[in-house]
Amino acid sequence: MDKVNVKSTNVTATGYITGSDTAERPTRIFGVYYVSDTTAGSLTFKNGTSGATVLKVDTPLGSATAGEATVYQIEVPGDGLYCSTNAHVTLAGVDKATVFYQ
Repeated sequence: MDKVNVKSTNVTATGYITGSDTAERPTRIFGVYYVSDTTAGSLTFKNGTSGATVLKVDTPLGSATAGEATVYQIEVPGDGLYCSTNAHVTLAGVDKATVFYQ
C-alpha cells in the first residue's frame, strides 16, 4: 500500500482549502467533518472559484440550542475528489468544516 500524506485544515469561511492564495495546487479531498448552523444550507466544493462543482452537499438544520452543535462527517471513497487547479469551498449555513485532503 502506498503511503499518502493526508493533511487537514479547518475552514470557517468560504475560500480555498489549501490557503488564501490563488496559486495552482492540485488537490484530492478525502473527507469532511462539519458543524451545521441554525439554518439549513450547503457545502460546495469546486475546482477553483468558478470551475466545475466536484461535490455539493445539502446540509440539514443544525441545533438552535447554544452549546449543542450538530456535526456530520462525509467520507469520500476511493481516490477522493480531484480538483486539478485548487479546491475551493463555499460554506452556506455551515459554521465550520474540517477538510481532509492531499
